[in-house]
Amino acid sequence: MAVVKNRLLLMLYLLDNSDQPLQARQLAAMAGVSERTVKNDMTELRELAQASGVEILTRKGKGYLLQVLDPAVYDPVREQLQIRFSTMNYTKSEIVGRTNDIVRRLIVAPRYLTFDAISDQLFLSRRTLQAQLREVRQCLEAFGLTLQSRPKYGVKVTGEEFQRRLCMLELYEIHYYKAVSFLNYDEYVQYFDVDEEERNEIRHIFLRVLRESGIAISDTYTNRIAWYLVLARNRIKAGFAVTRNEAKMTYVRTFDEARIAADIIAALQDVYPGFELPEEEVLAIAEILLCWNDPIDHPQLPQRYPGCYQLACELAGKIAQGLKTSWGVDLAALPDYGRVMIPGLIPLLFCDSLNFRYSILGSHVDNNGIRYSPVCEALAVSAAQILESHLSVPITDMEVNMLAVRFFTLIDTVPYPYKKRRVLICSRNGRMASEIIRSRLLRRFRKRWFETVDIYEFYEVRGLDQSQYDCLLLNFPSYSYRYTIPYMVINQIPEAREFNQFFNTVIMDGYQLQPLLDQFGWDAASFYPEFEYDGKEAFIHLISYKNGRDYYAVQKMEEELTRVRDFRVVHQTVIIVQSRQYTRRNSFEIYRLSKPGVWEKKEIRYLIYITADFAAGLQSLRFLDQAAHQLAVDQENIEALLEKQDLSLLIDAVKRCLQAGGGMFEV
Repeated sequence: MAVVKNRLLLMLYLLDNSDQPLQARQLAAMAGVSERTVKNDMTELRELAQASGVEILTRKGKGYLLQVLDPAVYDPVREQLQIRFSTMNYTKSEIVGRTNDIVRRLIVAPRYLTFDAISDQLFLSRRTLQAQLREVRQCLEAFGLTLQSRPKYGVKVTGEEFQRRLCMLELYEIHYYKAVSFLNYDEYVQYFDVDEEERNEIRHIFLRVLRESGIAISDTYTNRIAWYLVLARNRIKAGFAVTRNEAKMTYVRTFDEARIAADIIAALQDVYPGFELPEEEVLAIAEILLCWNDPIDHPQLPQRYPGCYQLACELAGKIAQGLKTSWGVDLAALPDYGRVMIPGLIPLLFCDSLNFRYSILGSHVDNNGIRYSPVCEALAVSAAQILESHLSVPITDMEVNMLAVRFFTLIDTVPYPYKKRRVLICSRNGRMASEIIRSRLLRRFRKRWFETVDIYEFYEVRGLDQSQYDCLLLNFPSYSYRYTIPYMVINQIPEAREFNQFFNTVIMDGYQLQPLLDQFGWDAASFYPEFEYDGKEAFIHLISYKNGRDYYAVQKMEEELTRVRDFRVVHQTVIIVQSRQYTRRNSFEIYRLSKPGVWEKKEIRYLIYITADFAAGLQSLRFLDQAAHQLAVDQENIEALLEKQDLSLLIDAVKRCLQAGGGMFEV
């Protein structure tokens, strides 16, 4: 029972990662099951723990606690638990796991399976199984497969062998090369059967050829390709071969990836039996290389992918024009726009021309770091809609993330207006002592931050035009200071903490951020500290009717907001950024839920809805991106806004982002 075993492993992981006892209700909420299920599983969980070198203790009134008995036994178990669950979304994970388990059984079945047969295999009721069919169909459709029903016979998966393999590949739990599979369904697992040493060597051979090939594959996909090689060999051995029409084969042969795929197979043939693959199989691997390619801008790109490169240029232009229309932002004005965007569109065009369907599931989407940039995610969703109007294949959540990465690359280079600092230094030990401070200051921060760094005796300050300076550094006692220039006391030999303070105050104040905030026109922000949340659908309906300028706009807003998936949830917060094309005004709304709610499968406590246009320039786009980032990573920023109801706090949030290394400025 793979689903039950997965639940036990998850609960073991949760107990291991808690620094205090967990009550049954807490464990149930984190694992996405009922409290009764946790209590019923406890006997079996204790047996699993004992066999793993740990013991589950019960603290009366406090809950369950894990105690390690034998580190030598438990350490390898802990490593596998970390690999499996450390980046996983737990809420309702059992439902997702059940859907995947149903698909695993269906996809390897050579004939129709009745509901009774599936229910018996998975220990599910017929009613539960029927309730899962919608998710099962959606999973299969993401890979270009269909679930065919026939009265009295049951259901069966239909579709090309190549797409079937891709679905099987993604459902193989975790693709990290050190991961151990916990699946125990033999009919499915047999197709991934390989000795661990051989599996690692297959991976090493593939990566060696890849490194020598001149192309790049993102790390998300390299382990998947290594597993695909094992899967292809075992499926062929079982009598399931990929077929390709001559037109598609002729097309794929024109690219270097066909030669690289042949080199990979030739290298494997030299070491292991079973890799004597027909050309259709080799070219199928070439298709994977084309669609999972991670190209960068290079002078040879137009020659390597003729035709496709030109189409990518045209699509990049259409994306830029579409975003300018809907968001008021002219990304094409950035000098690197084509260099950044065009290469990323080439794999999408290959997916379209080859009808390649693949949907990344699990943590690579759920926990992708780019979700900390809500503005870039919103731009990527808009770009995906533009692409889908020109392509025949849907843009997947993972591809939306990759588009967001490219938008972030562009936006993160936009310089802010910066007023260089004018600093005055006085030392009680004379000018030479002040020179020590100035020398160290310029070595630490370089000259780019400063318009001037002047040295005077303290008594001379009275005769200066003090409005010409932003800060006075002195190593006199603070009680002796009587001037109007903002000052900072510093040691004769400055310390690191003093330089950090100088950077966080004096240098950061040079960024001219208030005008950028004013451009949004958020005169009346809305704050709801005790919002009664009634689910994603109801909230989208509320927001759309509240802000949409007419009935058509409301419909379009709801359609767009439905695409805000749960992988956008960060630290129990959903930040929705939407363009002004359908709304009456720029809006900034914060909702703190009266009790925890759920956005699709993830628990949430805050909802932030922002609408804006960026006709004022790209600097305002970057400002909102960094402000939203800080709200996403730290709930204290949200609580401060709710308490003070002052949007100028967003300036402080952006400064914290700049302090972390996001600083670009123009003079």
